[in-house]
Amino acid sequence: GILLFFAASPFHLENLPFSPIQNLGQSGGFRVNPTGGVTPTTVPSPVTSGPPQSGVNREGAPTSRGHVTPTSGVTPSPTVSITATPDPGGTTTASSGACASGTLSIDGSPYLEPALRQVNTDYNALCPGLQIVLGGDGSRALNLAQHGRVDIADSDLTAQPAHQLTDHPLAALLYSLIVSPDNALTGLSSAQIQAIFQGQITNWAQLGGQNEAITVILPPPSSAIFAIFRAFVLHGAPLQVNAIVFRKDQPSQVAQLVSQTPGAISFVPLAMAMSAPVQMLAIDGAPASTQTLLDGTYAFWSIEHLYTLGVGTAQAQSYIQFATSSQEMNLLSRFGAAPLNTLDPAILQSHVPGPQF
Repeated sequence: GILLFFAASPFHLENLPFSPIQNLGQSGGFRVNPTGGVTPTTVPSPVTSGPPQSGVNREGAPTSRGHVTPTSGVTPSPTVSITATPDPGGTTTASSGACASGTLSIDGSPYLEPALRQVNTDYNALCPGLQIVLGGDGSRALNLAQHGRVDIADSDLTAQPAHQLTDHPLAALLYSLIVSPDNALTGLSSAQIQAIFQGQITNWAQLGGQNEAITVILPPPSSAIFAIFRAFVLHGAPLQVNAIVFRKDQPSQVAQLVSQTPGAISFVPLAMAMSAPVQMLAIDGAPASTQTLLDGTYAFWSIEHLYTLGVGTAQAQSYIQFATSSQEMNLLSRFGAAPLNTLDPAILQSHVPGPQF
C-alpha cells in the first residue's frame, strides 16, 4: 500500500535525470545480491515521520521509503591481527627492474577507485608496459578473484576464509555523515544518530535544529558502506526507518540527492563528502579527519584490502609493492585514507576483522 501511495504522489523523485526506473511491485520487497553477501529486504515501516514522501522505483536510484531490515550475510569472523610495518627503505618506487609488463585487472571498492586510479597513473609513469584495467563492482570482486577472473580484488570488507584469498592490507579509509546544506547542525552524538536511523527522531527541531522533517537517504543495504556504518556507528543495531534507498552503490549520487533534498541525511566516503555541496557532521564531537582517526576519537572508517589468489601474478606483486610504498601512501591521504602503519595498534585492532563478505 505504501508504494502505491508513492505512485500517486504529485512529487516524483524518478523525474531526476540520473535514475533508470524499475518497478519493485506492490509489496515493496526486493532482494539484492542473492548469490552472496548481504541479502536485504525492504518492507513498509510502522515508524513514520509524517506523511510518506515520494520514493523512486528506478534501477540505480532510490527505490522506496520503508523499514530497512537487512538479513546480514556480512558477518563477524574470528579475531585476526593485522601488523602494519613501515617501509624499511623509506620511499619505494617502481624501477625498471621491478616493472611488470602485460595486463593487470583490479576490481572492487567504488570508494577506493579514485585513489587507485591515481596509483595506476603513477605506476604507468614509471612502468608504461603494464596495461591496468580498473573496475568498481564492489565486494563481488572477491568472488571474481577467488575464481581467477581478476588479478586483484580491492575490498572495504574482510574476505571470509572460504574465499581462500591472500590479504594485502592497504590503508584506512574514512567515511562521513552528511546532511543537506540548509542544516545548521555541525555534529551529532552516537545516541542521536541511532535514534534517527531507528525512526525515533524524525524532525531536526528535536535536536535543536530547524523545524524540518528528517529525510533519510541510504545506499543499498548490500553495500560495504552500509555494513561499515552499522558496525562502527550504530554498533550493530539494525536500521528501522522510513528511507529513500538506492539500488546501486553510487556515493556520488547519494551526495547529490542529499545536497538537493532539504532535511536530508546520509553517509558517503570522506573524499566524496569534501567534494560535494553538503554539510559534514562530527560524530560524538569528532569530525571526519585523518587526525581524529589517529587520535582514536573517530570510528567511521574501514580497513582497505588488496586480495590476490595465492601470492598473485607477477604483475599483481609488482603493483602491490608499489601501491604500499611510502610514496603512494602519502598520495592516498589526499583521498581520505591513512597508511595503516601510522595507526596505533589498539586503534587498528578495534576494526579487525570488521564486517565480512
